[in-house]
Amino acid sequence: MQIIKYQLATEINRGTPEEPNIETVLSNVSMPYTEGNYAIAQAEAYQGQITVEDDGRPEPAPSPQEQLRADVDFLAAMQGVTL
Repeated sequence: MQIIKYQLATEINRGTPEEPNIETVLSNVSMPYTEGNYAIAQAEAYQGQITVEDDGRPEPAPSPQEQLRADVDFLAAMQGVTL
């Protein structure tokens, strides 16, 4: 299974509004790879640094509904039909 990893930067004011003391805190983020999660990572990653890694575990099995849809799509493609 693929995992997206990046760092999220949060700025914290350790001072006062009059005399700010801004500190940047980096937090590690990891999440399963999907196109939606990758888009989130692109928007949030500190300095745009993102890695996608294989965690060594197999991809999760599709749900019965996902498998049925894949089977129907395959059969339709074999017959030249678009659903």
